[in-house]
Amino acid sequence: MPRNVEIKAKLSDVNYSIQAAEQHTKSSATVLMQEDVFFDSPRGRLKLRSENNTKAELIFYERSDQTEAKACDFVIAEATKPDDLKVLSPLSITEHDRRA
Repeated sequence: MPRNVEIKAKLSDVNYSIQAAEQHTKSSATVLMQEDVFFDSPRGRLKLRSENNTKAELIFYERSDQTEAKACDFVIAEATKPDDLKVLSPLSITEHDRRA
């Protein structure tokens, strides 16, 4: 299972952060319109992420609830038909939260 490290941070100056990222990557910032739908899972966490209504990912991940940096193990199943996953997921698992 792949692993990343999650760090949550509050930005005091969003524009400064965007400019710093653009300078570092030598590319322009991109706005991603994402919707995350969270489902009950007996183990770990499960969410359906759709992006710009063009692709979707069903993401399973396990991580602790600690506030500092934390390791996160995950698996991502990609789909090119987000509407199919939006219909299928609630039929088989219980939704408990939706965030845009």
